[in-house]
Amino acid sequence: RLVKFFNGECQIASYPEVSQLGLLKENDKRYYVKSAEGMNLAYLAFNFQNAVIQDEQVRRAIAQAINRQRIIKAIYHNTATVANNIIPNISWASSVNTPDFEYDFMPLKAKQVLQDKKLSLAMWVINEEQMYNPAPFKMAEMIKSDLDQVGVKVKVRTVTRTFLSEQLRNKSENYDLILAGWLAGNLDPDGFMRPILSCNTQNEITNLSNWCNEEFNNLMDRAIATSNLSERARAYNDAQELILHELPIIPIANVKRILVANSRVKGVEMTPFGSLNFSDLRLHKEKP
Repeated sequence: RLVKFFNGECQIASYPEVSQLGLLKENDKRYYVKSAEGMNLAYLAFNFQNAVIQDEQVRRAIAQAINRQRIIKAIYHNTATVANNIIPNISWASSVNTPDFEYDFMPLKAKQVLQDKKLSLAMWVINEEQMYNPAPFKMAEMIKSDLDQVGVKVKVRTVTRTFLSEQLRNKSENYDLILAGWLAGNLDPDGFMRPILSCNTQNEITNLSNWCNEEFNNLMDRAIATSNLSERARAYNDAQELILHELPIIPIANVKRILVANSRVKGVEMTPFGSLNFSDLRLHKEKP
């Protein structure tokens, strides 16, 4: 897309490959770059069907060992932010939290917990690029490298979505970790958290952690039982705090939408859900 853009074949390049953004020059007056926060989340899910994963200390230590900031730089080329919450910041129910599994550049706590356990874990990666994860296998290799430094051996396996669906249907999935993500179609946190973490979606392709917590379900139900927005937000944040404490998933990244447009293009707008609004679009004439 950027090649066509630079060749003058188009005036707008929406959502270009993030690895190619280095071609853009900051002070070039011929074009401008727009970005918009997205209602999305890339995350690493733990499979709660496996006994070793049910140890909360193990999950927390694994989370502490993963350098998410390095992932943001290498995978997203800084077009994403480290996700410290489940609900993206663009949602009306988001809150500012600092999780207690923040990466330490010398993750001694994680090493103390994990190195004597001699863990050997299987990580599955769905073999498809998504907006929330443009390089899933590379991300898996980076996580594998981080965990190797704290004494955890990880075997990475790429699988197709069809194979994963079949394994979930037969309840024969044998992964310990799986890279996943979620892309919402609105700003409501219910449609964001319930599919990926509720008891009703266990053993489905949305809830890849197979996590079920009745307290979480009750908080989600409490939120939709009221029309008071502040009460709903409070319930969703309580649910989010529960997730960050129990850690069925490790939030990794919230990805920004990127658009490059010719300087003569005015009025193009992006939405958090991936669509473009051309209702006010106009193209100014070139200066003589």
